[in-house]
Amino acid sequence: MNRRAWVLFAIMGVIWGLPYIFIKIALRELTPETIILFRCALGGIVLLPFAIREGRFDLMRKHWRGLLLYSVIEMVIPWYLLARAEQHMPSSFAGLLISVAPIAGLILALAFRSEAHVHGLRLIGLVVGFVGVAIVVGINAGSTNALAITEVVITACGYALGPVLLNHYLSELPPVTMVSYSMLFAMVFYLPFGLTHLPHHLNAEVAGCVAGLGLLCSLTGFILFYLLILDVGPSRATVVTYVNPIIAVLAGVIFLHEHLGSAVAYGLPLVIIGSVLATWGATQQSDARSAAKGSAGIEER
Repeated sequence: MNRRAWVLFAIMGVIWGLPYIFIKIALRELTPETIILFRCALGGIVLLPFAIREGRFDLMRKHWRGLLLYSVIEMVIPWYLLARAEQHMPSSFAGLLISVAPIAGLILALAFRSEAHVHGLRLIGLVVGFVGVAIVVGINAGSTNALAITEVVITACGYALGPVLLNHYLSELPPVTMVSYSMLFAMVFYLPFGLTHLPHHLNAEVAGCVAGLGLLCSLTGFILFYLLILDVGPSRATVVTYVNPIIAVLAGVIFLHEHLGSAVAYGLPLVIIGSVLATWGATQQSDARSAAKGSAGIEER
């Protein structure tokens, strides 16, 4: 990957390792529907003036169906299932499970033909990372709700499909416009569900976590992820989810005193190794083509 892609990759690994602890804390006083409503409202409304100033309403009219589909696949369904799952599992375990996203992303990339072939270190890295996640799931299977595990796996599949849709159907949209309207679509969807479950009281800790979800993990995260996709493509971009577990586990252990024991000892190192191999295994030629495509796209905007 080029230098900018590595920087984006590192930042994204931190930013998207935090939602799990934010959601876990927010669930103390909020329902999943209300969390999503606040999360989308914060990010979407803050970005809306900038999206309006960009004035690309012609592209909005052209791609509104794709944007709506992207919102459902990347936000509406995954965020709800993830919040539901975290009602029954530690936040750090949820973060580890999301690491299956690159495997699903690779399959989808091959299906959409955005990847001609995958081999060498990259393929080994994906397999090693998946084995690490499988070990974590196997160790925790007896103590964790099976439905919750399924919900997180479906969430990971949504996270993998979203970038593919974005890369193929929404690449014309400027990042700010795309993120703002996607989050507003999701906000409108959850408006009737979230408003009927508003809390009578919201303490500062929960409010801070909701703000972190909306402004940091969603608003900032999606814009940076969009730029990362332009640089390295959708399947490589989802490899960032192999870095997220490190932050998710550390945050859960330090702030919530969560304990995964042998699951982390055996599974997490494989996840980290898989991340490094899967990212390092990309060829220089492919990186150059992706970087050139990303630069051209940004210059057009």
